[in-house]
Amino acid sequence: MSVSTRTTRTVHPAVRPGGRPLTAEDLWRIPRVGAPAAAPDGTWAVIPVTTYDLEKNEGKTRLWMVSATAAFEPRPLTAPDLTSTAPRISPDGTRVAFVRSATRRRRRSSTILPLDGGEAEKVTDLPLGVIDPRWFPDGLRVAFLAPLIAGHLTIEQTKARIEERDKDPVKAHVTEDRIYRYWDTWLDGGEVPHLFVLDLETRELKDLTPTSTRWFELMDPEGQYDISPDGTEIAFSANVSQPPHRACAGRSTRCRSPAASQRA
Repeated sequence: MSVSTRTTRTVHPAVRPGGRPLTAEDLWRIPRVGAPAAAPDGTWAVIPVTTYDLEKNEGKTRLWMVSATAAFEPRPLTAPDLTSTAPRISPDGTRVAFVRSATRRRRRSSTILPLDGGEAEKVTDLPLGVIDPRWFPDGLRVAFLAPLIAGHLTIEQTKARIEERDKDPVKAHVTEDRIYRYWDTWLDGGEVPHLFVLDLETRELKDLTPTSTRWFELMDPEGQYDISPDGTEIAFSANVSQPPHRACAGRSTRCRSPAASQRA
């Protein structure tokens, strides 16, 4: 018995007859699909989809609910005029937590949307917004990152410092730090991420890292922490570099924090 090993190749022309070259404008018209958040039973997911307006030079992200079994057509969960990102589905699959803002540059709030009907509810209003919300296993609490300003490490102090900065007519950046800018983001303002836990029933807000002045990942701080299966601890990754950042700022360390007392 012989087994054929002959292979075939099909060569397609690089230019489609009657077509035209792909342009940069064509690329920006293609919707960009983000990381999906799967339902607990795996039968559906919530997916962020970003579209761009070339005339306004801005993009907006909308959340879509998609079936993994073709049980229903994809349907939008959020409005097209606001940007909604970082979806996280509750452990019981009845709600989705996400981050919402008017634009990518505006302050972002943590929002909870019931999937069985009803309006989305904004559950945070912090001076520098929030990043990367995550559900606790009990479904009663949500963790997230929120920047505060070093030297002003409470929500009230950070808010006061922002108001003071906004009133200052001098907008020049002055620093002795070796690392003061990352791509289009200034790093000399003292903003550092803190881990918060919000109780959705009592609305108690607790800072789990009240004295921290460490950066998280500069490119994208999302995905830098996770909650233990029993909800008692949070593990996170933080940069080891401290001002004035004479050493390389790319090194990180792994840390743990108690996740506050569990709900009864």
